[in-house]
Amino acid sequence: MALKEHIENAWNAYKKNFLTIIGAQMIAITIVIGLMMFVVGGMALSARPYVDAEGIISEEYAPQIMASPYFILSGLLFIVVILVALVLRAGLIGVYMDALGKKNVKIDTMFNVAKEKYKTVIGAQLFTVAVLLVGGALLFFPTLYVLAGNLALFDVVMTIEVVVFSLFALLFSLINQAVVVSGERAIDAVRKSYAVVRGNYIQFLALVLVFFAADFIISYIPVVWIVISLLFIQPVSALAYTSFYMEYAKTTGRKKKR
Repeated sequence: MALKEHIENAWNAYKKNFLTIIGAQMIAITIVIGLMMFVVGGMALSARPYVDAEGIISEEYAPQIMASPYFILSGLLFIVVILVALVLRAGLIGVYMDALGKKNVKIDTMFNVAKEKYKTVIGAQLFTVAVLLVGGALLFFPTLYVLAGNLALFDVVMTIEVVVFSLFALLFSLINQAVVVSGERAIDAVRKSYAVVRGNYIQFLALVLVFFAADFIISYIPVVWIVISLLFIQPVSALAYTSFYMEYAKTTGRKKKR
């Protein structure tokens, strides 16, 4: 299937199931933002006793602020928010999969998939973070050590390494699709994403660049671009990536029996 066909599949699925997809997206966003408000509130409460008359907090109070129960609870809640966002994102893949499969698309699917797959999704994402941290350390630390005194060369090399690292990280972009669509377990989902993207890297990179360019262009539209990005670019791109995965996963690696 050509690049154009994946985009067309995504667009057609989006149009046909517009209200359901937007509804699921808005609910997920609202949940995450709502939880983040508690995080921000906790941070504010921890800093409030140390704000002077001009609304400024001196650095000397940083240890006290960080030791505040509100600050600690906010930090723990922030971790929960990240995990919830990851799980809801996987739940949305279930909605997109049904939309592409021309099934009866329901918002409940997001919560059902999230509830069923949350352990696998979190495990796969944590493993991926570990892999990327190790890869990043091996890539960046030697440069920091060797070229720290040569800022001009350091900037050039670091820019190249950031690009290389981003291209490497792209290999793990379809983990949620592997978990939800193929029913893979955590480590197998990471391997599946790696295999699918690696085997069709140029096509997937081109697909990602199309939506990156679209998002970049609309970013010049003040205020409105955020709405367009959240409610159009993000779901349509996720639909296209899911369409891509559903095609190439069939012929990549082993097929898991459910």
